[in-house]
Amino acid sequence: MVRELARRVSKQACQRSGVQWLDDTVFCKRRRLCRNARGHVQIYREYRFEFSSDGEERYQGLVCLCGKYVQQVELEVFRVKIEP
Repeated sequence: MVRELARRVSKQACQRSGVQWLDDTVFCKRRRLCRNARGHVQIYREYRFEFSSDGEERYQGLVCLCGKYVQQVELEVFRVKIEP
């Protein structure tokens, strides 16, 4: 369930940025405990994914979740291909 949320959020972030989401997957890079806004202990997860802006270079993105709530979404700085 949480992995599917990270998958959906990463795909949406790529669509908004106009880049191609690669491999149709995310992978959990880190897990630890965190506290949510109400102070309850939750599991913090960092999911990584890959995307491409030009079809040649691969870049990484990050989705951070505390429990089932998205805290952060990041895309690595990527090259933009400009057509003349």
